[in-house]
Amino acid sequence: MAGTTLALTAILQLLDLLDQASAIVSHRGVAAIGHYVLLRFPALLAGTVPLGVLAGAMLCFNRLASGAEMVALRATGASLVRIIRVLLPACVLIALVQLVLQAALAPGAERALSNWWTRISPPDASPADESLWFRFGDEVVSVGSVSADGRTIRRLMIVHRSPDGDLLDRIDAAEARFRNGGYMLRDVSVSRPDGKDAEHSDARPWPDAPSPANMIDVARPVIAQTPGRLIRILQNRWASPHGPLAAWTALDSLAIALLDPLLMVLLAAPLLLSPPRASGNGMQMLRVVALGLGYLGLSGLLAAMGESGALPPLLATTASPLLFGAFALATVLQRDAGA
Repeated sequence: MAGTTLALTAILQLLDLLDQASAIVSHRGVAAIGHYVLLRFPALLAGTVPLGVLAGAMLCFNRLASGAEMVALRATGASLVRIIRVLLPACVLIALVQLVLQAALAPGAERALSNWWTRISPPDASPADESLWFRFGDEVVSVGSVSADGRTIRRLMIVHRSPDGDLLDRIDAAEARFRNGGYMLRDVSVSRPDGKDAEHSDARPWPDAPSPANMIDVARPVIAQTPGRLIRILQNRWASPHGPLAAWTALDSLAIALLDPLLMVLLAAPLLLSPPRASGNGMQMLRVVALGLGYLGLSGLLAAMGESGALPPLLATTASPLLFGAFALATVLQRDAGA
């Protein structure tokens, strides 16, 4: 299974590199390709683990079914359920490796890649400035642009609201610079809903501001996030442009993904009972591949609906595993009983 996972990752890495190679070479030279591959690899590997497990299980089970090994196992009274039970420790180990990749290695690598790409890209290749909205603590914030190091913010607007949602004031600033452990607003205007003229000042501190690292994450977000970061977003202690629903969905997805290796083994398990050298074995393998891709595709679609608020996050992340898991388990029990 490790071999199939690495092979799939290598294919995705090659396709991704073909798309980005010209930009990397033009900005940084051929030597930068190795750096790009190193930072891109963890996220690609984390995404291919389920398919790698499925492909590895299919090859292993098909080989057992086509030889005398499965016949000997069945003669001793071994059932599909018993064989799957033997594979449980391997599934748990793969799930833990996948968790480390998704929750620790991929987030750090993606953030490092985003920062590196920002540094090597010429100014005219950077995306056009556009307003970024997020909530942090009791403040609703809009920023026009954030520097590469997160220490300079331009075109800033901060809105304070009461617990009932009433507008208290609005602060507009041309710029905010991080100095001595905090942001200082420049060219500040404070408006209140009482109709009085706005108050103007040259400088004003922003005491409850996010950190520069947080501002980098807001301006250039990455897909992979650590569980600790997601929890801080839910506690409103880390600003995110995606909101709490996306954080809940991502956190639930990390937990549910621990079941992916076992589910892929269950989907491939009926191949163990395929008659040796039967003409329909190819169709059975295609059916397993279709089920595996269908599971991953539906999981991604429902997760996107959870992030947007179209579905509750828990339902969005559990519906696909429950549906395909129940189908796979029912198929294994049915084939086991009829064998």
